[in-house]
Amino acid sequence: MDARRRDLAKIHLARKGLGLDEDTYRQMLFTFGGASSAADLSATGRARVLAHFKHLGWRPTGRKVSPVSRHKDPHQKTQADKIRALWIDMHRAGMVRDRSERALSHFVYRITRKHSPDWLDAHEANQVIETLKQWAAREGLKARD
Repeated sequence: MDARRRDLAKIHLARKGLGLDEDTYRQMLFTFGGASSAADLSATGRARVLAHFKHLGWRPTGRKVSPVSRHKDPHQKTQADKIRALWIDMHRAGMVRDRSERALSHFVYRITRKHSPDWLDAHEANQVIETLKQWAAREGLKARD
């Protein structure tokens, strides 16, 4: 992500974090950045607006990293990724009404008594994968291998 997009994202997060209404937000942009839209701000204007937001008490926060995923390579696929892929394939085929993570978590809980596919050990993940594959086969869908 380039610096402009990163700054714009911070400006929008700061606006939300400070609870600014539309008129106040636009007035601040114009007063400190010289434009009525964040997209029209120059690099200097974006820096001034962010500095003012920080002066008002807004502090940027880093991304929240789950203790489970903290030490995992983001490019390495896991069994939980496989479970999600099967779930989405089954949704696209019309076998699953709700493709949300919440619905998947409920399904995983019914089988393993754990609330998330990310918390499964290899045996439990394999049990969920095989259950999804058997369900897909009963419905006539060729599941991913």
